[in-house]
Amino acid sequence: MSLVKYTPTRYVEPFRNLFNLEDDIERLFGAGRGDLARAAWNPPMDLHEEKDTYIVKTDLPGLEKNDVSITMDADVLTLKGERKKEENTEERDVHRNERHYGSFQRSIRFASEVKADKITAKFKNGVLTIRLPKRTAVKPKEIPVTVA
Repeated sequence: MSLVKYTPTRYVEPFRNLFNLEDDIERLFGAGRGDLARAAWNPPMDLHEEKDTYIVKTDLPGLEKNDVSITMDADVLTLKGERKKEENTEERDVHRNERHYGSFQRSIRFASEVKADKITAKFKNGVLTIRLPKRTAVKPKEIPVTVA
């Protein structure tokens, strides 16, 4: 009878080795998966609707309020900005770059009209919150039907 020694192992991400191999191959050609992802990025955005207001929240860590532009044209809200890449110095070796850099633009079309002059935007802890008050809708006129 033979005894098998059991050695517990911790969970390892199943594709980690595949990604590491891909990174190594792409590094040979001068571009890594992270570089390709940074070529075009869109910050994550949530849109919620309350009775009188739309609320848009966007994660923009590392940006300042001057790095972001917000415009409202007719029924389209557009958010533009840029996260600049940190300059590499010769005194440090970069082992991994996974953060996104570059310009971005997100647009949302609203089904109901928004009071453009009442829109507010607040930037706190890397989260941009935009509140867009809805216009008061004109009630549709009910037309009675008569029997002839």
